[in-house]
Amino acid sequence: MQNSINLESNVFQNKEIPTALIDNELGLMNVDKGKYYSLDEIGIEIWNLIENSIKVSNIVDELLKEYDIEKKQCEEDVLELINELYKQELIVKG
Repeated sequence: MQNSINLESNVFQNKEIPTALIDNELGLMNVDKGKYYSLDEIGIEIWNLIENSIKVSNIVDELLKEYDIEKKQCEEDVLELINELYKQELIVKG
């Protein structure tokens, strides 16, 4: 699997991934890989946005409404997280 997600890609949660909210972090478990991942507050917000298929650029737009961050930095940060989630098979492209 390659990092091939860009701002025009549509992504959504892998529904087979169990999740648990622990304190202020969301735990994600890839049972097939036996790996645990956690998301912070902004990661949780992104996770909630990708419950259903959404274009990555729309995720960026939503975050820009809420946070005081430069668009370019937001795009880079979102793409980095989304590509890591994709690489770890926690989200699906399509």
